[in-house]
Amino acid sequence: MITRRFLLAGYAACTFGLSLAFFSLQPKTALATSLINALDADHDGTLDLAEVKTAASAVFDQLDKDKDSTL
Repeated sequence: MITRRFLLAGYAACTFGLSLAFFSLQPKTALATSLINALDADHDGTLDLAEVKTAASAVFDQLDKDKDSTL
């Protein structure tokens, strides 16, 4: 059975992989800055694990239409 933690870890890995792909398409500093700004809840210029987990959890919740913690 796929758990929510496993799916969040998979989503984080996919997000990281897609971010790396976009780095080759755009100036590195502009993309990194926009990604950090979008996810940086405390506006300290860095992403910590809690901020990334919060972002991944929000996406999971949007995808989990029947709210049973599975996709």
